[in-house]
Amino acid sequence: LFLNNSKTNTSLTKELFHTGKFSDIKIKVGTKEFNVHRCILAISSEVFERMFLSDMIETRSNIIEINDISDDICEEMLRFIYCNEIKHLDINALDLLYAADKYAIENLKILCIQSLINTFTFETAAEMLIRANIYNSKLLKDNLLVFIKTYSREVFATEQWKQLERTQ
Repeated sequence: LFLNNSKTNTSLTKELFHTGKFSDIKIKVGTKEFNVHRCILAISSEVFERMFLSDMIETRSNIIEINDISDDICEEMLRFIYCNEIKHLDINALDLLYAADKYAIENLKILCIQSLINTFTFETAAEMLIRANIYNSKLLKDNLLVFIKTYSREVFATEQWKQLERTQ
Protein backbone atom coordinates (compact mmCIF):
# COMPACT_ATOMS: atom_id res chain seq x y z
CA LEU A 1 0.00 0.00 0.00
CA PHE A 2 1.41 3.40 -0.96
CA LEU A 3 -0.07 6.72 0.06
CA ASN A 4 0.99 9.75 -1.93
CA ASN A 5 0.44 12.09 0.98
CA SER A 6 2.48 10.11 3.48
CA LYS A 7 5.62 11.69 4.84
CA THR A 8 8.92 9.88 4.56
CA ASN A 9 11.19 9.36 7.54
CA THR A 10 13.59 11.91 6.09
CA SER A 11 10.89 14.55 5.67
CA LEU A 12 9.77 13.90 9.26
CA THR A 13 13.26 14.35 10.68
CA LYS A 14 13.75 17.43 8.48
CA GLU A 15 10.62 18.87 10.02
CA LEU A 16 11.94 18.13 13.51
CA PHE A 17 15.24 19.81 12.60
CA HIS A 18 13.62 22.95 11.24
CA THR A 19 10.89 23.32 13.88
CA GLY A 20 12.44 21.80 16.99
CA LYS A 21 9.04 20.24 17.79
CA PHE A 22 9.08 17.79 20.67
CA SER A 23 12.74 18.49 21.43
CA ASP A 24 13.95 17.23 24.78
CA ILE A 25 17.44 18.71 25.00
CA LYS A 26 19.30 21.81 23.76
CA ILE A 27 22.73 22.19 22.25
CA LYS A 28 24.25 25.54 23.12
CA VAL A 29 27.10 26.90 21.00
CA GLY A 30 28.12 30.42 21.95
CA THR A 31 24.91 32.45 22.01
CA LYS A 32 23.01 30.09 19.70
CA GLU A 33 20.81 27.24 20.92
CA PHE A 34 19.53 24.28 18.93
CA ASN A 35 16.45 22.36 20.08
CA VAL A 36 17.28 18.73 19.45
CA HIS A 37 16.10 15.22 20.24
CA ARG A 38 18.07 12.72 22.31
CA CYS A 39 16.84 9.74 20.30
CA ILE A 40 17.92 11.27 16.96
CA LEU A 41 21.35 12.24 18.29
CA ALA A 42 21.87 8.90 20.06
CA ILE A 43 21.13 6.77 17.00
CA SER A 44 23.45 8.97 14.92
CA SER A 45 26.41 9.18 17.29
CA GLU A 46 27.98 6.76 19.76
CA VAL A 47 29.31 9.76 21.65
CA PHE A 48 25.85 11.25 22.17
CA GLU A 49 24.50 7.80 23.03
CA ARG A 50 27.12 7.31 25.76
CA MET A 51 26.48 10.85 27.01
CA PHE A 52 22.75 10.23 27.36
CA LEU A 53 23.22 6.84 29.01
CA SER A 54 25.60 8.25 31.60
CA ASP A 55 25.01 10.54 34.52
CA MET A 56 26.80 13.46 32.89
CA ILE A 57 25.74 16.98 33.79
CA GLU A 58 24.46 17.51 30.22
CA THR A 59 21.98 14.70 30.69
CA ARG A 60 20.65 16.14 33.93
CA SER A 61 20.57 19.79 32.82
CA ASN A 62 19.15 19.07 29.34
CA ILE A 63 21.76 21.40 27.85
CA ILE A 64 24.84 20.29 25.95
CA GLU A 65 27.39 23.10 25.78
CA ILE A 66 29.85 22.91 22.91
CA ASN A 67 32.80 25.29 23.05
CA ASP A 68 35.17 23.99 20.39
CA ILE A 69 32.89 24.07 17.33
CA SER A 70 31.35 27.18 15.77
CA ASP A 71 27.58 27.56 15.69
CA ASP A 72 27.62 27.31 11.87
CA ILE A 73 29.52 24.02 11.93
CA CYS A 74 27.30 22.65 14.69
CA GLU A 75 24.24 23.56 12.63
CA GLU A 76 25.68 21.77 9.60
CA MET A 77 26.47 18.70 11.70
CA LEU A 78 22.89 18.68 12.97
CA ARG A 79 21.55 19.25 9.43
CA PHE A 80 23.46 16.14 8.36
CA ILE A 81 22.15 14.11 11.30
CA TYR A 82 18.52 15.13 10.75
CA CYS A 83 18.31 15.75 6.99
CA ASN A 84 21.27 13.88 5.50
CA GLU A 85 22.26 17.16 3.83
CA ILE A 86 25.27 19.46 4.04
CA LYS A 87 25.53 23.01 2.79
CA HIS A 88 28.91 24.30 1.62
CA LEU A 89 30.84 21.09 2.25
CA ASP A 90 33.65 22.38 0.04
CA ILE A 91 34.16 25.32 2.42
CA ASN A 92 33.46 23.59 5.74
CA ALA A 93 34.91 20.10 5.20
CA LEU A 94 37.87 20.50 7.55
CA ASP A 95 35.83 21.95 10.41
CA LEU A 96 33.04 19.43 9.84
CA LEU A 97 35.61 16.64 9.89
CA TYR A 98 36.63 17.78 13.37
CA ALA A 99 32.99 17.69 14.52
CA ALA A 100 32.34 14.34 12.85
CA ASP A 101 35.41 12.86 14.47
CA LYS A 102 34.60 14.29 17.90
CA TYR A 103 31.05 12.93 17.86
CA ALA A 104 31.86 9.72 15.92
CA ILE A 105 29.51 10.43 13.01
CA GLU A 106 31.18 8.10 10.53
CA ASN A 107 29.13 8.88 7.39
CA LEU A 108 29.79 12.60 7.82
CA LYS A 109 33.46 11.89 8.40
CA ILE A 110 33.66 9.93 5.13
CA LEU A 111 31.93 12.71 3.16
CA CYS A 112 34.31 15.31 4.62
CA ILE A 113 37.36 13.21 3.78
CA GLN A 114 36.13 12.66 0.21
CA SER A 115 35.60 16.40 -0.16
CA LEU A 116 39.06 17.17 1.21
CA ILE A 117 40.68 14.66 -1.15
CA ASN A 118 39.14 16.57 -4.06
CA THR A 119 40.47 19.92 -2.85
CA PHE A 120 44.14 19.29 -1.98
CA THR A 121 46.40 22.23 -2.75
CA PHE A 122 50.13 22.74 -2.29
CA GLU A 123 49.39 25.15 0.55
CA THR A 124 46.97 22.88 2.43
CA ALA A 125 49.00 19.67 2.21
CA ALA A 126 50.84 20.21 5.52
CA GLU A 127 47.66 20.97 7.47
CA MET A 128 45.88 18.03 5.85
CA LEU A 129 48.70 15.68 6.85
CA ILE A 130 48.43 16.85 10.46
CA ARG A 131 44.65 16.38 10.41
CA ALA A 132 44.91 12.96 8.75
CA ASN A 133 47.10 11.84 11.64
CA ILE A 134 44.90 13.44 14.31
CA TYR A 135 41.75 11.81 12.90
CA ASN A 136 43.57 8.56 12.17
CA SER A 137 42.23 8.63 8.62
CA LYS A 138 44.08 6.16 6.43
CA LEU A 139 41.98 7.16 3.41
CA LEU A 140 42.87 10.85 3.76
CA LYS A 141 46.52 10.15 4.55
CA ASP A 142 47.04 7.68 1.68
CA ASN A 143 45.52 10.05 -0.88
CA LEU A 144 47.46 12.97 0.53
CA LEU A 145 50.77 11.08 0.38
CA VAL A 146 50.15 10.33 -3.31
CA PHE A 147 49.45 14.04 -3.87
CA ILE A 148 52.58 15.07 -1.93
CA LYS A 149 54.72 12.55 -3.82
CA THR A 150 53.37 13.77 -7.15
CA TYR A 151 53.88 17.45 -6.32
CA SER A 152 56.69 17.22 -3.77
CA ARG A 153 58.70 20.15 -5.14
CA GLU A 154 55.70 22.49 -5.01
CA VAL A 155 54.44 21.25 -1.63
CA PHE A 156 57.88 21.36 0.04
CA ALA A 157 58.38 24.93 -1.21
CA THR A 158 55.31 26.27 0.63
CA GLU A 159 55.61 28.23 3.85
CA GLN A 160 53.10 25.86 5.45
CA TRP A 161 55.32 22.84 4.79
CA LYS A 162 58.41 24.67 6.06
CA GLN A 163 56.52 25.57 9.23
CA LEU A 164 55.53 21.92 9.67
CA GLU A 165 59.18 20.87 9.34
CA ARG A 166 60.23 23.46 11.96
CA THR A 167 57.69 22.16 14.46
CA GLN A 168 58.47 18.46 14.00
